[in-house]
Amino acid sequence: MSQRDTLVHLFAGGCGGTVGAILTCPLEVVKTRLQSSSITLRISEVHLSTVNGASVARVAPPGPLHCLRLILEKEGPRSLFRGLGPNLIGVAPSRAIYFAAYSSSKERLNRVFEPDSTQVHMTSAGIAGFTAITATNPIWLIKTRLQLDARKRGERRMNTFECVRRVYQTDGIRGFYRGMSASYAGISETVIHFVIYESIKRRLLEAKAATHMDGAEDSTKDASDFVGMMLAAATSKTCATSIAYPHEVIRTRLREEGTKYRSFFQSLNLVIREEGHRALYRGLTTHLVRQIPNTAIMMCTYEFVEELAKINVACQKLIQERERGQQELREAVKSFKSSAQEAVEDIEKVFAELICSLEKKRSEIKEQIRAQEKTEIDRAEELHKHLDQELTQLRQRQTEIEKLLISDYQLHCLKSCQSVSVLPTFEDVPSFTKHTHLSFKDISISAFREVLEDVYQQQTARISREVSNVHVAKTSELKTQDDFLQCKLEYSK
Repeated sequence: MSQRDTLVHLFAGGCGGTVGAILTCPLEVVKTRLQSSSITLRISEVHLSTVNGASVARVAPPGPLHCLRLILEKEGPRSLFRGLGPNLIGVAPSRAIYFAAYSSSKERLNRVFEPDSTQVHMTSAGIAGFTAITATNPIWLIKTRLQLDARKRGERRMNTFECVRRVYQTDGIRGFYRGMSASYAGISETVIHFVIYESIKRRLLEAKAATHMDGAEDSTKDASDFVGMMLAAATSKTCATSIAYPHEVIRTRLREEGTKYRSFFQSLNLVIREEGHRALYRGLTTHLVRQIPNTAIMMCTYEFVEELAKINVACQKLIQERERGQQELREAVKSFKSSAQEAVEDIEKVFAELICSLEKKRSEIKEQIRAQEKTEIDRAEELHKHLDQELTQLRQRQTEIEKLLISDYQLHCLKSCQSVSVLPTFEDVPSFTKHTHLSFKDISISAFREVLEDVYQQQTARISREVSNVHVAKTSELKTQDDFLQCKLEYSK
């Protein structure tokens, strides 16, 4: 059992015991007075004859209503709440220790024996009863002494601290543990009570589970479940008290101040011999009237507080789960932002490098084209100049020839100017043929642009698909009560 579960059972048991003790305190006072051997309750005597003819005076105790009337008349209504202080001081730790020990023992024994078997419930109840009795017996002794302190109206009553001092002065430390042997004998009542209670509770839960369509057990409890548990607690406590009640009478006698009762069996024999077997059940009716509602209230409060604690634990788990989901979501968003920023920066860097590279290549190709253009233009200008020189010489020669043709002394001139008839000799000039298809159009990067655009479109589409696949997982929210109960059921499994 975890520390949280132990605290839950401590708190639930303490709350249940406190509520029950406050509401049933008057019945507790009447029951204690009826169990006592105090002479204030000896109203009448019945003379019985023995075997040898002698008569024995036997006390005839009053009934619960008569006792209640005597307390109200002689002591006042406040006397009905005598011992409430120690009762409240003791009931919370007593029930808390009991329920914590019971739950812890049952959980451990379920691992050894058949889970939730009768053997487990009996052993767990016995361990819990022994632990609680040993720890809280001094408180119950003080409570009993205060409830038996019958004072008339106006008389000063003994308070709790005076009672503690008186017990210590009279009997020492051992005096605070008087009646503990009878309380140990009363563990049988606790064992019987919890065995019957757990059996009825299990049957009620099984019957509820059978009413569901899916046949699954519902871990949540409604008002009808708590009513059923109150009835189960009342039934089990009635059976257990009716069987094991005599130890209550003996325990009260042992806790009386300055009495002749010394031990459990000595007191048992003495009560039977002096008052008869019926004296062992004195105050049973009042005890049942007190214990049945007290136990029902206590067990219902315990189950209710335990159920609230389970719901609270489930809520805390849900809150932690949602907070963890929010934290993971924040981290995911932060990671996505960082990843997106890195992707944007990477794209900017890649495109910047690509643009820079393209700019560089553009400049290189542009310079190459301009250089080639200059080379070809220079070559063409050189050829053009050379051709101009040749044309000038040819035109001069043509002029001379034309002059000779129109002269009267043509023959004479031809003879005298034989050099004119000879064509001038020119150096070999590179052939220059006009090609209309020669241009820089073939150097155009339009094809490269088309290829680059195709690659760009393909890669952009791929990146867009990958970006669209990046998303944040959306967690489901609890919007309805059924969603909360379903989630709570998963935590409680």
